[in-house]
Amino acid sequence: MEKFASLLGHQRVGYLTADREFVGKQWFKYLSANWGFRIRIRHTDLIGDGRQYLLGNVIFSNLTIGEISSLSKRRRIWGMWVYVSALWNQENC
Repeated sequence: MEKFASLLGHQRVGYLTADREFVGKQWFKYLSANWGFRIRIRHTDLIGDGRQYLLGNVIFSNLTIGEISSLSKRRRIWGMWVYVSALWNQENC
């Protein structure tokens, strides 16, 4: 990541996009300190609102295939407060 930053510079990058393999508390902290980011999380990851945590597939259980939803307030995932959106793209998650 540092080599990438030295080539392009932080200011030239709007945000990084990553798949589910790039999750975890340390990774989220690094990205939030250095970059904007969009990360695909697992439907089994816990999403918190400050009082309780629920699985992503529970929070977005009302979605149908191809439907998109965004939560209006930031939620806690992997120790970070982030905005969460979902696209339901499989029948049997």
